Amino acid sequence: MNVERVRSLIAAAFPELAGAEVSPFGEGWVNELWRVRHGRSGADGARGGTAGTSQPDLLFRFQKRAAAAAGVRREMTLLRMIGPALPAPVPDYRYVASDGALDYAWPFGGYPLIPGVPLTEVPGPPGPARAALAAAVGRFLSVLHRLPVDTALAAGVPGGSGEAWRRGHEEWYRTTRDVIRPALAPRELARVDDLLTGFLRHDGNFTFTPVLLHRDLSFDHLLVDPVTGTLTGVIDFEDAAVGDPAFDFTGLEDLGPGALEAYEGPRDAGFGQRVGFYRRLVPLHELRHGVEEGLPDRVAVALDRLAAP
Repeated sequence: MNVERVRSLIAAAFPELAGAEVSPFGEGWVNELWRVRHGRSGADGARGGTAGTSQPDLLFRFQKRAAAAAGVRREMTLLRMIGPALPAPVPDYRYVASDGALDYAWPFGGYPLIPGVPLTEVPGPPGPARAALAAAVGRFLSVLHRLPVDTALAAGVPGGSGEAWRRGHEEWYRTTRDVIRPALAPRELARVDDLLTGFLRHDGNFTFTPVLLHRDLSFDHLLVDPVTGTLTGVIDFEDAAVGDPAFDFTGLEDLGPGALEAYEGPRDAGFGQRVGFYRRLVPLHELRHGVEEGLPDRVAVALDRLAAP
């Protein structure tokens, strides 16, 4: 995608945005992000809009590959249904182009920019600020996990039962194993096999109360005020699913115990143990991505993390 391509797609789908200023904003594994400024603009470059604007700046998301289209489509539908009930801002898709709009093969859409920066860009708010942020994340998950599961399923979110969660992990590991096998020594692969098969064979790991999950709640999807460290938004729900509530704590280890302490969602006796298991899978996700995308540096980092005790 380039500026002219993005500008022409947005203008054709949403004529009221014709002539808007378009600029690259960033990209993830499967999405490109573009900033759209329309109406008057001011001098302040805040992520949530510019000082003096009559219209907030917008963030438009475009897919880099077909595999991302279904998740983005679900996100657009889901967040319109649940966004008002959540205790922190989430993308409010006010512009949605359906599949195959114009000559673009996949859905794309835009929403007003949410104030703040990803937590990955903030050098760790200290002490009380970090504790307050952790508690806010715990409260956010408490509300998200108590939302009606039927609402999520109606939006096309996958999952729905403990057995569906087990089958999903079985399929994920089957495909992941094929990808990562060339990068692992036989002894390392056997150790990973033992970890996964042991988890999958234990029925007690799948008796949890299913909830609506963000399912990718990493620091780059938590927006914070860069000065105060307070939570300003949560983004990237395209991986949302119905499943194990413990899973949403996978990427929150560096926040400390505060998120779990503030959490008031469903928690069973094996909750903490499953959080630990999901955290041990993170290097496998990173290794798969590195191998599939031909990123040797990412592969090396993932192998080091996998070998760590």
